[in-house]
Amino acid sequence: MVTTQKQQQKQQQQQHTRRSAVQLDTFVKQSRLSTYDKKAVKKKRFEKNASLLRGYKKSLKEEGFDASISRKRSRQRREQKDDEAAAVGNNAHDSKAAARDKVNNEDDVNNKSRKKYRRTDPLFRAKQQAELKKKERAEKFAAIEQGKAVREKKLKERKVKAKRMMGRTKKGQPFMDNEILNMLEKIRKSTTST
Repeated sequence: MVTTQKQQQKQQQQQHTRRSAVQLDTFVKQSRLSTYDKKAVKKKRFEKNASLLRGYKKSLKEEGFDASISRKRSRQRREQKDDEAAAVGNNAHDSKAAARDKVNNEDDVNNKSRKKYRRTDPLFRAKQQAELKKKERAEKFAAIEQGKAVREKKLKERKVKAKRMMGRTKKGQPFMDNEILNMLEKIRKSTTST
């Protein structure tokens, strides 16, 4: 069986185009590895939320608020204590009042030791920047209007002066009184500027 060169070339081309089939075991292993990993996604989401919370607390500290304890949680704790005291029995009213007094005393001590909680405005910085931009725009507009007024005034003066200087006699000579007034104005300006 002697094969010709053409047949050998065909066989080589077919070998290059064919791909070997994947065995069933390797296919299953690969598909298991590429499935959705719930734990990894959960961990990633947790880390993202933690970083966002850190950033939020940092911004609260920069604005001067206490970011460590929120009032909502302390209120929930108080309600839980009240519910527990109410569930004790017949002396629920007395124990409830005692529990309230105790919680109020604890809250007073905690409030004295920490800064007063103020609700933050989420758009505080944006509002400040908007106000600054508005002020800058108003200042620029006022400067532009002032510049326009100065230019218009100078333009009127120039027109009046040009009209005066164009005045001529019947023979075409310029009026001498306008020429003299122009020279006097120049002298006054030079003496006031120096």
